Amino acid sequence: NMVDTPGHADFGLEVTRSLSSVQGAILLLDSSQGIQAQTLSVYDKSKTNGVTLIPALTKIDLENARPMEVALSVSDLFGFDPDEDVLWTSARSRIGIGELLDRVCRDVPPPTSPLSLLDKDGNDGEAINDILTAKVIDSWFEPKRGVICMVQVMSGELNENDRISVLIDASSEQSTSSSSFSVQEIGLLLPQRVRTGSLTVGMMGYVVAGMRNPREAISGSILVLQDVALQQKKTDSTILDTLFHQQTSTKLASASKTSDSVLFASVHPMQDDENDGNGFDELSAAVERLALNDSGLEVHTTSAGSSSNDSSSSDGGPFLGPGLRVGFQGLLHVEVFRQRLKDEFGLDALVTPPKVPYNIKYLKGKNNLVGKGKDEAIEEEIIEDLSKWPSSGTRYEVFEPMVEVRVMAPMDHAGNVMELIKRKRGETHMTTTPIDERTWLFTSQMPWGE
Repeated sequence: NMVDTPGHADFGLEVTRSLSSVQGAILLLDSSQGIQAQTLSVYDKSKTNGVTLIPALTKIDLENARPMEVALSVSDLFGFDPDEDVLWTSARSRIGIGELLDRVCRDVPPPTSPLSLLDKDGNDGEAINDILTAKVIDSWFEPKRGVICMVQVMSGELNENDRISVLIDASSEQSTSSSSFSVQEIGLLLPQRVRTGSLTVGMMGYVVAGMRNPREAISGSILVLQDVALQQKKTDSTILDTLFHQQTSTKLASASKTSDSVLFASVHPMQDDENDGNGFDELSAAVERLALNDSGLEVHTTSAGSSSNDSSSSDGGPFLGPGLRVGFQGLLHVEVFRQRLKDEFGLDALVTPPKVPYNIKYLKGKNNLVGKGKDEAIEEEIIEDLSKWPSSGTRYEVFEPMVEVRVMAPMDHAGNVMELIKRKRGETHMTTTPIDERTWLFTSQMPWGE
């Protein structure tokens, strides 16, 4: 099974989720452009997840390609052998494709069962490996079939007509879904759907189980047979307890949880229905389905009847009306979100300019009460709207989010890049690292608002 991931930094969470479900990855480098900023990010994520990396140069047949120079840069920065490890390829000219696939077969290890640790405790290894555990890699919603899950079978076998339950989060008190589902259809993605009726260990395919609620198929969830889930509740099964413990301590748990958003925006329906006012309901349903396979979205729904004195940042007041407060991973993520709403659901949404959250810490004093009708003093709060900024006379400190910025630029423009970083208040801890004879890497910390 091969998973393609976007390279832009705004979709780093998708890269992390993909890396959590594979055993190896091909690190593609454009031989005409060399090492880029996202190359460093993907490399760091791969090493964190313990994924085997195979470096490969692409587009070596272009006139401006410089594969030898890029291979030496990869060797200096990442420690790969430029002669043995780095492969030269061209998809257009069919160069090196066979060698690349042979390297995948040779170097990428096979998948392992999450229950393999139990064998060390003296349990029957064959019986343990017969227990079904299937990890949800991705999922999407179809009006006629409901939620379609792409799963990877880590142990046991999944067949049509099996009744399954979902293990949502091992760290929560109610880790097992209260509902059970009958598997209606199972198959492979080649890339079209091919119905097979069953999936065995190591296979990745799609599952249709009649799920209607997108939250029942969060990426990173584990599917088990209903009988095993009931046994966990009645007898506190050691097997599933160990499975829970392992999932919370491995890369799967970190990839399945929604990461902290870096910016927030309010999303409102462009126009509402004059009769029953269901524009907001349609928008909420569409955004919830988008969040099904975009774990980078952080969605908060507010009541349409919130008061003007205590309205959230997604309450658009008398002009925009109720809306959603959505967290994004970056500016490009916002544009992709808006385009997906239009393409997949036919909705034109009004997305306000993204806001950066500021942490306000109130100092001791008589004027540190915030808001009306509150009896207790607020020591700390997060503010995004300027209208909610503390009034004059209040003593407080402002903490703004900081990010580490990595800029790769030609050496000839080093002076201009350093001047730009300083203008954006990023002169703190600024370092420069030569990548090759033409490119430098600038690293600095600067406020996210810049």
